Amino acid sequence: MLPTPDTCLVPVSDAFTSSLSRTDTDTSAAMSVEAPVSSSQALWDQSAPNFGDFTHILDNMTVPSPLIYDQPALPLPTFSLIDEPGPQPSGIRWQLPSTTPSDVAPVRPQVPNLFDEFSSTFPSFDILPSVKTYKDPWHITQQHWDKVFAQIQFFSPLIPPEFVLQSRHTLTRYLGTYFSGFHRHLPFLHIPTFSLERCPVELLLAMAVIGAQSNFEHDNARMLFETSYAIVQERLRNRKAELRHRSFPMEDEAPTELQPGQPWMGSSFSVPEVPSDSTAGHACVPQFHPLPAAQTLLLLMAMATWGNSKAIYNKAFGLQNTIVNLVREEEFLKVQTRTPEGITWAQWVQIEGFKRTIAIIYCFLNFHTIANDTPPPIRTSELNIDLPSREADWAARTEKEWQELRARSEPEPQFQSYFSNPFLEPKEDNEILKGYSSLGGYTLILALIQHIYFLRELSKCRPGSEQSLSPPDAASVEQALKNWQNGWYKDPESSLRPGSQHGPISFNSTALLRMAYIRLVVDVGPWRALNTHNPYEIAMSIHQSPPLTPSPKLARAVLYAAHALSIPVKIGVSIVTRSQAFRWSLQHSLCALECAFVVSKWLFAIQNRMAEAPLDNEEATLIAYLDDIVTEADPATCLVRGSGKAPHLFELCVRVIKLWAKLLSGEAHWDVVRMIGKVLEAYGYILEKELLILALSLQEAKTADRITGRIERAEDNQLFEMYLLLLYVQVLTLIHVNIFHFNMSSSSPVDAPSHVLELLSRLHKVSLEQEAAIDKTGKVFSAKVIGDFEDKLPDKDATAEFDKLMLDKFIALDEDKCQFVYQLINAMGATNVVEAGTSFGVSTIYLALAVAKTKAATGKTGTVIATEKEPEKAKIARDYWKECGSVVENEIDLREGDLLETLKENLPEVDLLLLDIWSKLALPTLKTVQPRLRHGAVVLTDNTISGAQGYADLLAYLREPGNGFRNMTLPFTNGFEMSVYLPENK
Repeated sequence: MLPTPDTCLVPVSDAFTSSLSRTDTDTSAAMSVEAPVSSSQALWDQSAPNFGDFTHILDNMTVPSPLIYDQPALPLPTFSLIDEPGPQPSGIRWQLPSTTPSDVAPVRPQVPNLFDEFSSTFPSFDILPSVKTYKDPWHITQQHWDKVFAQIQFFSPLIPPEFVLQSRHTLTRYLGTYFSGFHRHLPFLHIPTFSLERCPVELLLAMAVIGAQSNFEHDNARMLFETSYAIVQERLRNRKAELRHRSFPMEDEAPTELQPGQPWMGSSFSVPEVPSDSTAGHACVPQFHPLPAAQTLLLLMAMATWGNSKAIYNKAFGLQNTIVNLVREEEFLKVQTRTPEGITWAQWVQIEGFKRTIAIIYCFLNFHTIANDTPPPIRTSELNIDLPSREADWAARTEKEWQELRARSEPEPQFQSYFSNPFLEPKEDNEILKGYSSLGGYTLILALIQHIYFLRELSKCRPGSEQSLSPPDAASVEQALKNWQNGWYKDPESSLRPGSQHGPISFNSTALLRMAYIRLVVDVGPWRALNTHNPYEIAMSIHQSPPLTPSPKLARAVLYAAHALSIPVKIGVSIVTRSQAFRWSLQHSLCALECAFVVSKWLFAIQNRMAEAPLDNEEATLIAYLDDIVTEADPATCLVRGSGKAPHLFELCVRVIKLWAKLLSGEAHWDVVRMIGKVLEAYGYILEKELLILALSLQEAKTADRITGRIERAEDNQLFEMYLLLLYVQVLTLIHVNIFHFNMSSSSPVDAPSHVLELLSRLHKVSLEQEAAIDKTGKVFSAKVIGDFEDKLPDKDATAEFDKLMLDKFIALDEDKCQFVYQLINAMGATNVVEAGTSFGVSTIYLALAVAKTKAATGKTGTVIATEKEPEKAKIARDYWKECGSVVENEIDLREGDLLETLKENLPEVDLLLLDIWSKLALPTLKTVQPRLRHGAVVLTDNTISGAQGYADLLAYLREPGNGFRNMTLPFTNGFEMSVYLPENK
């Protein structure tokens, strides 16, 4: 939506003329406060420049902030200091301050239509008395700025030395941006009664933090964050000292308790101590109130969690603990929020503000659980508030307007009564839900996500559950989600438009509904690894997550995910890419990541199953729906459904992921949004690489051309340096058989005498025949075979039986993998190679040939260290090497016996370790060799897909960031893990 003419006009008013004769009386009301100034104060003490006439011009501009919003600036809420009517339950230290209607700030007046007055006139120096300027409630005058400056001075010893207080115009812009943007998503402040006079300085600075971040002024945001953080922490320290003093008084004092009607704070603990000779009083610093402190911590936690500063990210969890402790110490969760009859507007505003603050704190803490897969610190069972009111009631600008709206409103239901039995049990529609407000529904859907989290955690402890929800639990949650949807439809303020006049909360809730359906079926959390903040690692973690099993419930989750993608496509991909930063909430970005995850895994599962079972109607419809979405988004590259041999679903998956990545590629306020976009971009590249390899191997020229064309157009990005290197190596491996030209008659890449090549061909053939005889899949998986022995021969040693079975078996590394390792050694210039699991020495021949070639080219020394436990196999291996001749035989150091012993000593600095060994020994072998791995060494592990269960401990070790490995599963038969050793301290 384009801005209307009246929002774009910058009118000229009489302020310009009057500013020419400005007198000193304009700032006579400014507060003059003398407070101790430390040496660190020098920079920000000079932060009040005299703008002169320019100041008055700025003051009288009516340009909305920011212009780019398509929604009007709504009246927003201030910190709502609640006045709780009636007595408090005994034992609660916390008391709501009394408030009278006179305490409520003047209602925001109607904005004049300045466009009509100026549309037919030219700019003039003449005074135009008919023009009346309007100031937003967050407009900072010079008097306000002086007061803020004075309050900050009291905390100067705590303020960062580089802090500079921005001009009042900049602060006004930051606050305007906060209220126009972030506040609409988390509306706990009440704009019609917002007062800068009553707003604590730490809360004002916290709002400015969000505004600066939203204006892409990241340095100012960080400086304001540190200042607000220091002040609120000092306030909380003084509050704790006050509470300790009351609980443990001096010997000559009696312990005191806060009685109903007694204030929350003691004046001696409200501000930092100052020297006795200070002439400054405490009057200019508002007394401590727990609720604004909680609101401040909430905004700071949002900045620390989602902002783009790694320096403050580590404070996010500390802030979470602080806000939870404050909520518990002040007993917020015990406050009764029932709205009595005959309540005044002022009282209702404060009670409603309290409810909204507690509900939003609870919701934001659940975001931490969603993003980081950590337990929620406030449980749903602890939340005892009534649900928040509708947004229209909260936005009412006069008491009369509020009374009219409340007369038509139903009383807000109690949260627990909605969530406990009636919400989870299926009942008749007229008995279960009467609807709820947008923020109420938002809170309920996050409560359901928390409920799913705990159910899934419990399922992990249930034997034989395979970490899935029990059928009764799943059915109960599914019914609850249906009930929630019914309530959402009954809300007259519900909308699927982010720019709704009632705000985006209802729209944001739909993203959470999709996440709930996804999490009902899939345990997403452990596979996202968002806390690493490394897009490539997160993408690889998603890619390496376990496969899904198609089911009707999974199809429903995919349907919701597809619907999420269809909304921005319908709006327009380019428009959303350029504007989502200003209108789309963080939960939509998190939802996009989970939607992309479940759609990609579902498409893979369907593709793998298609050889055994055809698509059912529901699955075919879903695939057609996804096809239509990607075609609508980019018709120039539409897919030909079911064409050729290249898997259509694989390419569709790549297109869906890349579409999500594009939607999140635009400039965003929050680092987490940009990071998720990079994660999806990395995931798309990983899938595209595999699709390219698959298309080439199936001789799908058109598919290969499409992918290589996209790669050629892609810009170089350091983030994907490892991906591009691995892709290059793999494509080189394919080129050696001229797959690009589909000429399958090219020779092997191995440079060796013909008798050696003939021997290798013969040995590979025997190995394949033996493997097929052992296991019908054609590949030996040691843990599986041993398990079979344990089932069939429980009275015998399964490991010994396995060794006996393998005594005369080659079990050689696949030929294409051997050729890849040969190429990799040459590409790396590796000369010291360790092979764990030599068997009859087939793969060792490739290693020896490659090392010999590298040594000849570089002049370096080196050897292939081979290991074999069975003397019979070792003897046969030596015979094969002797048959090859000195080019192989002279390069190998065969160590017989237990490799965990033979590899303990006399190891050179290792360039490459090949683990083609019984899976149980893989991790101990790696740990034995790891101290001798050079920086940049490569570890290759065979059968990591088919043998994922047996290799679980090894793969977990390799993928733990602290162990120094960067991993990638190469698309060879049954998996081939390539791990590059890049420790930080080596």
